[in-house]
Amino acid sequence: MVAVALPIATRSLDQAREILRGVAQAQTELNQQQGTQRIPLKVLIARDDNDRVMAERVALALVQRPDVLGVIGHFSSDTTEAAGQIYQQHHLVMISATSTAVKISALGDFIFRTVPTDHSAAQVLACYIKTSLKASKAAIYHAADSVYSQSLRQEFRAVLADRAIGGQVVQVVQEFDLAASSQFNALTTLETANQQQAKVLAMFPDTKTRPQTLEVIQETRQDFKLIGGDSMYDNDILQDGQQYAEGMVVAVPWVFRAEDAFARRAAQLWQGSVNWRTVTAYDAIQAMAAGLKRHPTRSGIQQTLSAPGFVASGATDTIQFSRSAIAFRKCSWRSYNVSPIRSLAIVLYPFCPHPFANSKNNPSKILVFGARAPKPLAIY
Repeated sequence: MVAVALPIATRSLDQAREILRGVAQAQTELNQQQGTQRIPLKVLIARDDNDRVMAERVALALVQRPDVLGVIGHFSSDTTEAAGQIYQQHHLVMISATSTAVKISALGDFIFRTVPTDHSAAQVLACYIKTSLKASKAAIYHAADSVYSQSLRQEFRAVLADRAIGGQVVQVVQEFDLAASSQFNALTTLETANQQQAKVLAMFPDTKTRPQTLEVIQETRQDFKLIGGDSMYDNDILQDGQQYAEGMVVAVPWVFRAEDAFARRAAQLWQGSVNWRTVTAYDAIQAMAAGLKRHPTRSGIQQTLSAPGFVASGATDTIQFSRSAIAFRKCSWRSYNVSPIRSLAIVLYPFCPHPFANSKNNPSKILVFGARAPKPLAIY
């Protein structure tokens, strides 16, 4: 059995659905391929609500269950850091599909991920500023209490100061803490950024500081060029930011393209396009399943994934893990896409099952979101 730890809370429900689509699609495909003669892949869904304390409790519960052989999760770098220490201590493999903070790589040899780190995103964004925008000054909006936000901020600053990348240095003229909610004023920060002659605003919020981020976007009146990390690739940003969010550039590991074979399969299954979180979650399940198939024990999975020759089939390419336990593709950091936001074709309706889920030949069940959230631990 594989557990999936998710932020099934109001503020993060869309992200949970996106991840679950990838999990459910991989689970269904794997179980269809195996047929009825083999043990089907079971998925246990754990709810951590994107909270560090709750993530630790979930991790402690999962490590004590001998039937759980691996974990997909957690969603944010903050919860992954908190829970990952417990998984490492108890030798339970965790593969995160969405946690990008660089420091996650140092948690231990039982911690993996199928998403590039913030270093990759920072390189792409900095190169875009230097070569495409040719800007010399930028301001950064970040959340001081967020592991993810601080990781991306630090990596971004380092690349901006590296003349070897893009041929110039970009000065960070001001930084604003989105998490200082009692003192934060979007209009005041924009006036300060303008006085400092910043031409680019780098938006690195976490989930909790999304309201402040939207205030900034709505107040910019398109006076600045906006860029952002993967957390900004969200339909709420486009809807609530309205026309002021259009043209913002974000760095994400994958974007939907109709000619992509996985994109076509996913669109047929979910009756709409999917985004990068679905892809990396799909890859995480595929990698875990490959480990289960070869050595169905906790230590066996870790040894399989860590082996230099390990390869698994992913959504768009083969999955291999680098020495830092990060899945890489042939194009390295270039696999990141600089994507202007004009319209986000993200599925807006609830996570719902494919007709196959109700088939007698289906050894698995796909989660259905209804009016009530799932139980903290539920098997599908």
